[in-house]
Amino acid sequence: MINKSSSIPLYYQIKEIIKEKIISKEWKTGNAIPSEKKLCELFSVSRLTVRQGIQELVDEGYLAKERGVGTFVLDKKIEQKLVTATSFTSLMQQQGKVPSSNILSIEQMIPSKSVKRNLALGEDSQVISIKRIRYGDDVPVALETVFLPVEYKDYTLEANIKDSLHNFIEKNFNVKIGNVKQTVEATLANEQEANYLNLKENAPLLLIKTVTYLTNNKPFEYVISVYAGERFKISSQIGELHTDRVI
Repeated sequence: MINKSSSIPLYYQIKEIIKEKIISKEWKTGNAIPSEKKLCELFSVSRLTVRQGIQELVDEGYLAKERGVGTFVLDKKIEQKLVTATSFTSLMQQQGKVPSSNILSIEQMIPSKSVKRNLALGEDSQVISIKRIRYGDDVPVALETVFLPVEYKDYTLEANIKDSLHNFIEKNFNVKIGNVKQTVEATLANEQEANYLNLKENAPLLLIKTVTYLTNNKPFEYVISVYAGERFKISSQIGELHTDRVI
C-alpha cells in the first residue's frame, strides 16, 4: 500500500503499484483495471491523485482509456532505440518475444526510381521484392517490403528467409552488415495494411524506410515497413543539451 508519510508523491506511489500489477501479470493484458472510484477507496486518496497516476501509465503505454468504457491494460509496446542498427529478429528477442514471418510474395521486378537510387543500381537493373508480415509472439507487428539486388535471386527461397534475412545473407555470402540509414514518418493504415496487421482502417502506423549497407559501404537492402503504432515505438537518447545553443 501507499505510504502517506513518504516524500514520494502519492500519485507516483499509486502509479508504481499499478505498474507492478501489470508487469507481474496480476492485471492481464486486455482487461480493465478497477475504476477510479474503486482505486480512490482502495488507496484512500482523491480522484485527482488516482487520475494523475493513471495518466502517466497511459503516457508510458501501459494503459489505454476508452471513453465511457474504462481503462485497460495494454501489451507493452515494442521499443526500438535509435542508437545502433537492430534487425527485427534481434529486436524481438531483446524484448523477450518469439519472432516469425509470413511471406506474402517473392518476385523479380523492375524497380522504381526511388528503389534504384537507394540501392545505387543502374538504369536497366532489376530487383527481388519480398513482401512479408513480421510477428512478435504471433502478434503482427509490421508489414514490410524488402528490395534486394537481383544477384540474391537464387538464395531468396521462402525456406531461407522466414527468420533473419541479415543472418542468412552474412552466412551465405561471406559479407558483414554495416551502417543503416533510416527515416521515420507517421501515416495511417489503408485497407490492406489494416487487414494484414489486424488493425482498424486509418489506425496510426509508423512508416520506416531503411537502407542497409555492407561494411564496404555498398547498399544491399532497401526496406519499406509499416509498423502498428499501438504496438511499436521508437526512442532516441539525446546527448548533453548546451544552453548556449539556439534550437
